[in-house]
Amino acid sequence: MNKLKTLIIILLLNVGLAGFSQRTTIGFLSGINFSDINNSSVSGKWQSMPGPLAGFYLDYKINNFLALSAEVDYLTLYYRYKSYYNPHNYPLEDLNLSSSYRYLPWPSNQKWDFSYLRFPVLFKFYTPTILSFHFSAGMYYAKRLNSYDIPIYSTITVAEPVDSDYGLIFASGVSFTIQDRLKLDFEIRYAAGKETIINQDNGQNGDFEVCFGLGYNLKSKKKKKNFGLSSFTDTLHPKLSVKYTMGPNISQNFGENKNQYDLGIGFSGGLSLIYHANKDISFQTDVLYERKSYRLNDSSSTYFYYKHGEYNTLVDTKTDIDYINIPLIMNVFFDEKLRYYINLGFYGAIRMNARVVGYSYRETRDESQYLSEKIHIYNNIEGEFKNADLGWIVGTGYQVPIFQKYKLDIGFRYNSSFLNIYKNAVNTESIKLRSFCLTAGLIIPII
Repeated sequence: MNKLKTLIIILLLNVGLAGFSQRTTIGFLSGINFSDINNSSVSGKWQSMPGPLAGFYLDYKINNFLALSAEVDYLTLYYRYKSYYNPHNYPLEDLNLSSSYRYLPWPSNQKWDFSYLRFPVLFKFYTPTILSFHFSAGMYYAKRLNSYDIPIYSTITVAEPVDSDYGLIFASGVSFTIQDRLKLDFEIRYAAGKETIINQDNGQNGDFEVCFGLGYNLKSKKKKKNFGLSSFTDTLHPKLSVKYTMGPNISQNFGENKNQYDLGIGFSGGLSLIYHANKDISFQTDVLYERKSYRLNDSSSTYFYYKHGEYNTLVDTKTDIDYINIPLIMNVFFDEKLRYYINLGFYGAIRMNARVVGYSYRETRDESQYLSEKIHIYNNIEGEFKNADLGWIVGTGYQVPIFQKYKLDIGFRYNSSFLNIYKNAVNTESIKLRSFCLTAGLIIPII
């Protein structure tokens, strides 16, 4: 009986390992990251700094379109804070010697670095083709490796050393397979941590990453279900398509005091998955990186929303808010040949970054002096906005066949937020965004 159990276990392991090998790609990656402090609101600029990224990955194919990816990465995040103060010494009067001065260095630039061993796990959607496009989303756990020192006279305080971090990670890229075995990868990523690293308004780890990889597709000797590569389908009436799209948008704040705000120009781009129910109706979900912007040009006591207070300045600023936007849309077509359509749906968005840039002007006059002040504003303000947004979408578009099986999609969308996206409003101020987006996209059939 024990011999029979042992034999069954050996057979199951052989079958499992054969299937595992058939579906598995292993490889290494290397690249560069650009630090982008997350969830912090501070007067001054967090300057993006480059750092190294390297690691190993394993992809396990669930089917011809989905894979589970695991990695072991090493990366270092460098942070630099730049205040509005000049980098020279400021004289402070010595109370004991009224005729003399002492000098206290004011740190206009402050730096920190953090090194991590990171373990991401991602779900990946990909096109099963030789030139494969993919999008991934998942979570990571990271173990801090280095120690750091808090700068003397620091105006930005660092939290107690946190031994670990966790967070979200998103990636999009392209892969090219050589002779069914070797795979060349290129990816752009964004990672957002959830542990507080810098105490200034709960600053958390964040970075953009650009990386290249080389993978090897494992093969087994046993015949298994084909998870190989193919060319894009030739059908003129596919069931499933992907679309790559990009274009500019114009946004406006229509919350409280909406007349004080002007239009701002941003952008939108990403990947769509389209299910064709029939020739007249299709359903679509997108994963878009979207920047929404609005302008403030008025007398205000704050830089990014209108507030009339005691310390007003003339403000000329632009506020940018970056989102990962995930709409759910239904498209209805009216002409089988011309392919005009309208669409309607809803969206949910995860806030990534926010900043306000521009200028502030102030003049002071009295009988003895005249003071003119101009400040170049660059403030990180992620912590001022909610982590998510919800809204609705309506749009129209036109599709043009190109190269027989592909289509060029020209679309126009209007979307409007349901919610006040400003986190700290006290019944007197709200920020709601609506935007108009013009996009151009390439539709590729895959089934």
